[in-house]
Amino acid sequence: LVEGLDRGRALEFKEESELDAAKIAPGIDAAAGRGIDWLRKQQKPSGLWAASHPNPTPGEGMGLTGLAVRALLAAGAGPDDPAIVAAAKALRVSPPPETAALCLQILALSLKTPDDARRLAEELLRRRDSRSGGWSAGGRTDAPEAVVTALALEALAAVPDLKVPDEVWLSALETLTGSCVEEETEVTLDLAFAAGAAPIASDPKKVLPVSWPSRFGRSGPAIDPRPARKGSFFTLASALKALLIVPGKTTLEERHRQALDGALRKGLAHLQLRWTLRIVPPAEGAWSPHHLEYLGLLGPLMEKARIDRIAGSDWRLEGASLLLAEQEGDGSWEGGVEQTAGALLFLGSARRSP
Repeated sequence: LVEGLDRGRALEFKEESELDAAKIAPGIDAAAGRGIDWLRKQQKPSGLWAASHPNPTPGEGMGLTGLAVRALLAAGAGPDDPAIVAAAKALRVSPPPETAALCLQILALSLKTPDDARRLAEELLRRRDSRSGGWSAGGRTDAPEAVVTALALEALAAVPDLKVPDEVWLSALETLTGSCVEEETEVTLDLAFAAGAAPIASDPKKVLPVSWPSRFGRSGPAIDPRPARKGSFFTLASALKALLIVPGKTTLEERHRQALDGALRKGLAHLQLRWTLRIVPPAEGAWSPHHLEYLGLLGPLMEKARIDRIAGSDWRLEGASLLLAEQEGDGSWEGGVEQTAGALLFLGSARRSP
């Protein structure tokens, strides 16, 4: 049985419980199917998904559509699904000013119309800050950010046959490995990886965890002159995902490999401390309105890192159990399209065999 504590509409584990994968797996498939059906119904005749709040920014519709497409594909919809085909047609437009929305636009188009994805990727490369090797959110915020940079690297990596200069990957790697900040308490790594798939060397086990600032330095006078603040779990997870992408895209020298291994090891140590579904890590607060977006980032990260168990816990079963308990009768998760997409992204990672 799952032992839990009801906090409003969210369920949080309060003690160790043995979860039965054989019983949960059919529930994951059923929940994903209902979520896909609900998400399809929210699509507008234009092919886009629209933000629910008033006065959305120009790129929000495209960003939300890109997110919905990713969620549909992760949850099991095929690339020829009518909703995805309609979305791809709607996304073949000029890039939005928001860089995150542009990245989601590229990710959505990369499987359907690679030529359009490559065209937009060229614009994404032009937006890169050459001094830091990162990307800013766009608009008034011109400081490169870890979350946006990771999303940009993921978008570039997803485009078939895109020629990206090695300097782009290496500069991002150097920025990420050079900007992490060590914590004070040493951690003994307790991570079980899929057989033969560990992204780090087996030793040393004891390391000091690191975090990353939300911004990578300053690139212009318009930004806040105060020092960059320590980022949230979203920043940590984004930095780790970016570090996992780079090795597959370029050849690394020994110094780069050593820096990468150290940063990954220390970042995963922080993840081990913060991932838990018993105390949700985002700075915004325990089981805040952001917890579904958190799961949508956590699941793909764990899958990318090929982590089976973390601190002895099966993240797939724990997260899926919580999401099954939270799903609404109509197939959605409370909060709308973005939150439902986050849930589906996690379930898509949770139901795949390690």
